[in-house]
Amino acid sequence: MKHRPHEEPVFADERQQQIIDLIVAHGKVRTAQLTTLFGVTEPTLRKDLSVLEERGLLKRTHGGAIAVRPPLEQEVANRAAHNAEAKQAIALACVQEISDRDAIFLDSGTTVSQIARNLGRSGRYVTVLTNAPAVVEIIADLPTVTHVLLGGHFRRISGSLVGPLALENLARFTINTAFIGVSGLSESGITVSDLNEAQLKAAVIARAQRVIVPIDHTKIGTVDFARVSEIDEIDVVVTDQENLYLQKWCSSHNIRLVVASPKSQGM
Repeated sequence: MKHRPHEEPVFADERQQQIIDLIVAHGKVRTAQLTTLFGVTEPTLRKDLSVLEERGLLKRTHGGAIAVRPPLEQEVANRAAHNAEAKQAIALACVQEISDRDAIFLDSGTTVSQIARNLGRSGRYVTVLTNAPAVVEIIADLPTVTHVLLGGHFRRISGSLVGPLALENLARFTINTAFIGVSGLSESGITVSDLNEAQLKAAVIARAQRVIVPIDHTKIGTVDFARVSEIDEIDVVVTDQENLYLQKWCSSHNIRLVVASPKSQGM
């Protein structure tokens, strides 16, 4: 994407989209680099960055811009309705990753909760380990599912059990496949908003034979407060839209990428 003076100029909308692509890929951009890349003046680039900041797509800094953090964490009930069709499509694809007699981990993410809702329809015999009381409510009466709920400190905003007791309980179990909900995924790794949740998710990843991250497209390229793991600790990413940078990250880190759009699921 190198601009030369004799080439056709890049229109503002196209240039701004390319700036966002760079932010997603690298987490930050510098104005001086962008002026060289696009062959435009600094005032033009500053106007582009202002427009994108007003749209909530980046945060301006001295000399450039950085990626935005995800929106302020909301109660799990409020998050459930956001991108509901995409989450359902992702969940259906995730259930296909589960085999009979698997021991799986389901955490408190809203997309992960959709996996729990689809387990009964799958007819698979599985054991579910979870730190989410809401997941237990969904699967408790399913005849094909055995469940174990970790103890710990209840974090109401996310509907999860975390802390030292949850970590101690977790050490008793081995896991075939862990489904890990996150609020941000970038080339530098996966992140969430709370340190205690990050610690539990990291411990689950360490004990799991396979790690699957179900994530809708709005969280790709964002970075939240607490880091969970490096991207190369993930085995599979399931999302709802094609994303060029996500494809590159997955390819370079030997991660299998599954794109399950609502349309492909007949929704």
